[in-house]
Order: sequence, then structure tokens, then C-alpha cells
Amino acid sequence: MLGVITGLLALIVLIIAWILRRANAAHDDDDHASPITEAMVKEKLERINLDLAQPPTDDLKTHKR
Repeated sequence: MLGVITGLLALIVLIIAWILRRANAAHDDDDHASPITEAMVKEKLERINLDLAQPPTDDLKTHKR
């Protein structure tokens, strides 16, 4: 009887692991090419003002999500 219960529990664990693996694989397939390019990063870095003597601009209002 103990062997049957252990076998059923092992089967349930295998089924859950298989379902989770399929769900993860389907989620990974949705990821296409990254929308962020190297040019976009360079442009953003060039716009950063490192001069602390200047007052901040109102760029935060236009870039809020």
C-alpha cells in the first residue's frame, strides 16, 4: 500500500514538473528581439547631464509611466 501511494505521489510530481516546464517554454517563446537597442542606450546616456551646478529640468514630467 505504501508503494502505491509513493508511486502516485511521484507521478503527480512528474506531471506538475512537466506542466511547469511547458508553461515556461511557452513563455520563453513570446520573447522576441529586445526592443532596447545599443543606439537607444547611447542616446539616453548622452542626454544625462552630469553638471550638478545646473538646476534640474522638468524631463521627469514627460517620462513618467
